[in-house]
Amino acid sequence: MGRFTLKWRQAATIASDVMADTLYARYYDVPTASGVATARRLNLAQSSPECRSPALLAFGAERLVGVVDGLVDLFDKLLADTNAKARTRLAEYHQAVATAANDKVLLLAQIVRVLLDPDLDDDTRMAATRR
Repeated sequence: MGRFTLKWRQAATIASDVMADTLYARYYDVPTASGVATARRLNLAQSSPECRSPALLAFGAERLVGVVDGLVDLFDKLLADTNAKARTRLAEYHQAVATAANDKVLLLAQIVRVLLDPDLDDDTRMAATRR
């Protein structure tokens, strides 16, 4: 009794972030999130050792959530970047396969022209195909 709970502190931090730089915050002198954090540190320093451990654990848990959120964001960006690179490489591979198939069709067209040329006799045609 006589102390604010952790839930109230978290609500005060969120409210100060939401209301920062508003007319209401300036008029009623609402503390900023950094001011709330400073008050939290002062309150922790003034509290008895029995009360510090739960507060430190709560602070550590809060920090852990922030770190995990940051890591998840970084992993998401990495995954999106890797996916984009893979899609680009796949498109380049498909383009290379299409170019190779086109070259094969053009070569086959030249071979067919030589084989079906009525002006060539069989010996010349066979010599041209073996080159």
